[in-house]
Amino acid sequence: MTIPPTIIRLRFKNEHHGFGLWLPLFLVLPFVLLAAIIIAPIVLIAAVILWYTGWGRTILFTGPAIYRCFCALRGLKVDVTQGHERVYISIY
Repeated sequence: MTIPPTIIRLRFKNEHHGFGLWLPLFLVLPFVLLAAIIIAPIVLIAAVILWYTGWGRTILFTGPAIYRCFCALRGLKVDVTQGHERVYISIY
């Protein structure tokens, strides 16, 4: 089973100062679930209407595909340095 990421760690640093930020994603999850519940009837209606054109199945599988992409972000590290400035993003 694929586990979604739980924390995004951001660090910004320039020549004079820098700061870090930890964003716990489990605090955002209730809002995402609420949005998914609100959007679900619209997606189902669109899938039924577009089923005969071949887009219905694609619309139904878009949600699970987005979830799989989100879970694949776990372990991503981005480190960008230019001169004295640095941005570091890590997803756990």
